[in-house]
Parts: sequence; C-alpha cells; structure tokens
Amino acid sequence: MIEFLKKKFKFLLLTSSFTFFFLVIFNIFLQRIKLKKKFLITKKKKQDELKKRLSFAETLPKITFIQKEKFEKIQSLSALELVKAIRNGEYKAEEVMKLYIYFAYKSNKELNCLTDALFKEALEKAKEQDKYFKETGKTVGPLHGLPISVKDNLLLKGHDSTLGVTKNCFDPAIKNAVVINALINAGAIVFCKTNVPQTLMLPETYNGLFGVTVNPYDKFRTPGGSSGGEGSLIGSGGSIVGFGTDVGGSVRIPASFCGLTTLRGTYARISKRGSRPAIPQSFIKSVIGPITTNVDDLVLIFKILYSPYVFNLDPEVSPIRFNEELYLTGPEYLEKMEQITDDIGYDNNNNNKNEDEKVVEIRDEDEDEENIKEDVDDNEEKKEKRKLRIGYFIDDKWYEPSNTSKRAMKEVVEALEENKESLNIELVEIVPPDLAVIMEIYTKLMCCDGLKVLKNYLKGELTDKNIALGLRVSQAPAWIRKLVIKLFFLMGERRKGIIVSGFGESPVDAEWVMQKEAQKNEDGFLR
Repeated sequence: MIEFLKKKFKFLLLTSSFTFFFLVIFNIFLQRIKLKKKFLITKKKKQDELKKRLSFAETLPKITFIQKEKFEKIQSLSALELVKAIRNGEYKAEEVMKLYIYFAYKSNKELNCLTDALFKEALEKAKEQDKYFKETGKTVGPLHGLPISVKDNLLLKGHDSTLGVTKNCFDPAIKNAVVINALINAGAIVFCKTNVPQTLMLPETYNGLFGVTVNPYDKFRTPGGSSGGEGSLIGSGGSIVGFGTDVGGSVRIPASFCGLTTLRGTYARISKRGSRPAIPQSFIKSVIGPITTNVDDLVLIFKILYSPYVFNLDPEVSPIRFNEELYLTGPEYLEKMEQITDDIGYDNNNNNKNEDEKVVEIRDEDEDEENIKEDVDDNEEKKEKRKLRIGYFIDDKWYEPSNTSKRAMKEVVEALEENKESLNIELVEIVPPDLAVIMEIYTKLMCCDGLKVLKNYLKGELTDKNIALGLRVSQAPAWIRKLVIKLFFLMGERRKGIIVSGFGESPVDAEWVMQKEAQKNEDGFLR
C-alpha cells in the first residue's frame, strides 16, 4: 500500500510539474500574442494617421506642363538662393511649399522616408507669411518661407516622436525642441518628420512601426542611419534642409550614403534640448546637426543656430557666434551672404538690431584707456598672423577606405596645399587614435547595464533582429560572450569581436575606469 502511494505521489508530482511547466509556457505564449495584437493595433492606427496626413498632398492641384519648368527651377535652388528669391518677390512661400509637399509625398511613396506629414499646417503658415510680406514688404526672418524636415526624435509641439516604437505613439510633444523654435523664429516652416531605426541605435533605417527606408539612388541599399529618413528625403529632392542627431555618425553616415553635406557640430555649441533619446546616457554626447546639399546652406543654418535667440533659450549653449574671420571664403560668397547676415540680426561688430540680444561688455571702470587700446592693437596683430589649422588623415586603420575615398581626400588636401598662403591656413596630417580601443570603450559605456534599460524600453515591441541579437549577446553569460569573441576573431571578423568584447553588465567601478580611459584617449588625441 505504501509503495503504491509512493508511486501515485511520484506520478502526481511529475504530472503537476509538467502541468505547471506547460501553463508557464502557455502563459508566456498568450502574453506574446496579446502584446503582438496590441502592437499591430497601434501600428495600424499610426499608419492610418500618417496616410490621412499624407493624403492632403492629393488634394492640391496637379503640376501642369507650364508649371513644371518653374518648379524644377525652384527645386534646383540652394536654400540660400531660395530665401533670397522669396525675399526679392520672385516666388511666393505658398508655391514653394506646394512644390516641396509634392516632392516629399512622391519621395515617401518611393522610399518610405516619412513618419509624419504637416502638409496642411505648413501650407497655411506659408500663406500667412505671404500675407505678411505683401502687407509690410518685409520677411518674417532670414529663412522666410524655407521648407524644412526634421528627424522623428526631435520634439515638435502637437506631434509624436516615436523612435520607431509603439509606446511613444499618440503621445504628442507639449513644446518644440529649442533648435526648431530657432528655425521657426527665423521664418522656416517644418513640413514633415522623417524615419529612423528603432531606438536610433543602428546605421540603417528600419523599424517595425513604419518599415524600411531605402536609398534614393538604389532601392536595394540603405540610406544609412540613424537620420536615414532625412538622407533619403533630401537626397531625392523631397526637402531642401533637414535636421538630424548624431552620437556616432547618425548625420554623417546618411549624408555620405546619399550624396549630401552635413556637419556634426560641437557639443554645447548647438542646443540639444528637445531631442528624445531611447537611452538617456550622457557618456557620449548627442549633437543636433543640419543636412543640406551644399556647404553654403550649412553656413546659413549655423548662423541661425549660433545666434542670441538660441543663447537666451538654452543656458547650456556657449554664447559664441559664428566666426566670420575663421570662415575663409571668397568675395562672391560674402556678397551672397551679406543680406542674410543682416537679417539674422548680428554682424562682426556685435551691432544687433534687437537691443535685448546685444552682448553686454563688462569693463572695470578703473582700467586705463591707453592700456585697453594697446590690448586691442595686440589682439588685432595676433588675428592677422593667426592661421587656421586643418587636420586630416587618409586612413583611420579601422575601416579600409575605398579607392574613391582616398582619391577624394588626396584631391582636397592638394587643393588646400596649393592655396594655403592665400587662405592663410596650415595643413597638418594627424594620426587618429586607436579605434579598436575607442570602440571597446564606446560599447562598454553604452552597454554598461547589460542593455537592461533598452530591453525594458522595447518590451512589447517587435524588436529589430540586429537589436535583438545585441540584447541576447549582452545578457548572455560571460563565458558565452568570450566564446563568441574568439569565434569572430577566428573568422577574421576582428571589428565584430572588439565590439562584442564591450557587451555585458559592468560594475560601477569598472565604468569609472572606462570614463577615465575615454578621457585619457581624448587628451591624447587633442595633444
């Protein structure tokens, strides 16, 4: 009897264990089904909203054969030329906006580059600007009537910044990013937002919410990332000026892949307030940067971003204006920029139109005027002698540059070398830091929590396969990561092995060591 009861008990225990295990697995399966259903419902709602906003373009009159030549002329203009033409009355802000709405709509159908369309609001704004210009004979600012696009993660009042995840859908921003406020204040009109990779952490542009964005020159290739939507849109002519963000190449990669011009500005020179991150880390600073088709337009935009208006909005931004003396250029460009510079509200002598925006110079009342004059004379003499030092390198020893890239760099260096006296510049070939060490530090800082924050952020989402792989590797036991690293090195995948070596959770003291190493490398490079 006792033996029978023992067997019965073992049977029940085994059955209960299997039942419990089955129920746990079944519960996980049900949870995933619920999450996927929720994801698909949110995705459909968001895509329906986008389709509705995009459909406004279909209500506009179609471009006639007669208009086509005029519109092609407008599209061929740079931003600098366009704002000048609008100021001179050659074009109305309304017709410029209609043109770019048409081209953005067309680009999105072919390339899938938009996440939001402000077509209706933008056209109304353009009409208001035309009315103001007609009544006063003045523009609202130096960028009067200029259509601009912005990356999805930049906050725009009344609109979502999704980062490609559903949890951020239908959660509109309550205010604009500082940079967007500065552009609007200067007369620019935001007319669309562009696609990004999920969480902004990949050099390509795909997410489960909006899908994949493709390159304007080859639909089988990527436009880069994470500002890939901007690269794709501007590269196809759907926008004239766009704005992205950059930690490790997020404006530079799309500009390179799409044949555009960009500059990752210096941290604390451009306001980053209103840029939404997936991981709120501060080890490696993110910077907002413009993407354009030419250098002149970059200069125009940076003059807006380096203005007292921005300095007053963000106390963290260094109040240093665009330095005309360091920007070396010819008389033709200076002539083009003269009126624009005046309209922005500053000149080299700090004569601002707006008294509130003047920089107040504080001097000691006891200072001797003669000493001040001598100091000024000495500074002027130093300025005349000072040369702008330009550093360059051909190969960073991390990625082997293509022959075309090498040739392009050598041609630039040769051209600068030939004109260094007239340009008053000094060329210096520099040795870049050891990028193998830099990448290891970078991944250790970015993955110090074992990507737990990122995992929680993506809970309930259809996670991108590359991000999912990173999550699995980061949270795997240390011995598995070491095995993966060895396999990569054996396969000749040195870069992947170095990057994976930085994955995994680290103790706090290890992070202090990594920050110290990062500072050490930075100091070494600056020397």
